[in-house]
Amino acid sequence: MNKKAKKAVIIGGTAAGISAVAAVTAYATTKTLIKIALDRKEPEILKKIQARISGKKENDFIKALNEAGKRLSEKPSETIRIVSHDGKTLVGHWIPQKNAKRVLIAMHGWRSTWSGDFGIASDAWEENGCSVLYAEQHEQLFLF
Repeated sequence: MNKKAKKAVIIGGTAAGISAVAAVTAYATTKTLIKIALDRKEPEILKKIQARISGKKENDFIKALNEAGKRLSEKPSETIRIVSHDGKTLVGHWIPQKNAKRVLIAMHGWRSTWSGDFGIASDAWEENGCSVLYAEQHEQLFLF
């Protein structure tokens, strides 16, 4: 093998090695950041802020949210299931209104439930003629 060929092999091998290290580093960093985001706990300060915003004691506020969520989850609804292009089952709860003025699609927060996030708002939406599809964000959709 001549000098040019040896040099090309060395340069190619070095580039491949650097690319492999960069790929492994990117993968490990992404996996670590996702784990941190999924495993984080709600900061204590947010619990105190919720009580101040609501003007109620924290326990009263949480109790009101839970009761409204329970009422919503007990309302008659049609469970809708579709399979996404990657084979995941997506679930929603359809609560129609007769002569609806509008249709809402409600997506709940990362660490909550459809009934918990929208229990309080659901009565107002119903009173204003809104049919609502409450989509569920199952944890299984976010596993890597």
